[in-house]
Amino acid sequence: MSHFHYDTESLVLGGVPVGENNRFLTLLTKEFGLVRAFARSVRVERSKLRYCLQDGSHARISLVRGRDLWRITGAVFLGELGNTVQTREARQLVARVFLLVRRLAQGEERNERLFEVVMALLVYLARESEIQKELSAAEQLTVLRILAALGYHSTPETFGSVLHDASLEPSALAHIRMKESQAVSEINMLLSATQL
Repeated sequence: MSHFHYDTESLVLGGVPVGENNRFLTLLTKEFGLVRAFARSVRVERSKLRYCLQDGSHARISLVRGRDLWRITGAVFLGELGNTVQTREARQLVARVFLLVRRLAQGEERNERLFEVVMALLVYLARESEIQKELSAAEQLTVLRILAALGYHSTPETFGSVLHDASLEPSALAHIRMKESQAVSEINMLLSATQL
């Protein structure tokens, strides 16, 4: 029986060890959405996949659909965006966003918008060195965009067009800072609607 190989751009959101050498990973992929996949012998020191599949890694991953689950057969390292963040507060922000995506994105469903929003946050945090004052606005805007990408729509007249773009431009962050209390109440209302 032949298997199809699927190559997809992915972010490694996290993983749990399985036995001594294996790992079960949660991937945010461009083509398949949230995928949970098994990586065999990835924790062995001589493994070629070991450094491509660290938490926060950006990689082009080859997947094979097995009977019960996805298996990772190869990976090409594209960058370590999740681990290049400088400050502790920014790393905590990345961890919160990864957790939110893992909790809210259910099943395998193509969602390029979600992938672009999370990538834009990681690129912004890796690029900017003086972002301490912008972290709150960046988190609020990213969470609103994630919720919108997953179908939890916010009121478009409140936030204008800033929810439609994926990048974290200074003008979009300034717009969110001006409407911070509305953004926080909107996020809280939408998160309570998820019933998680």
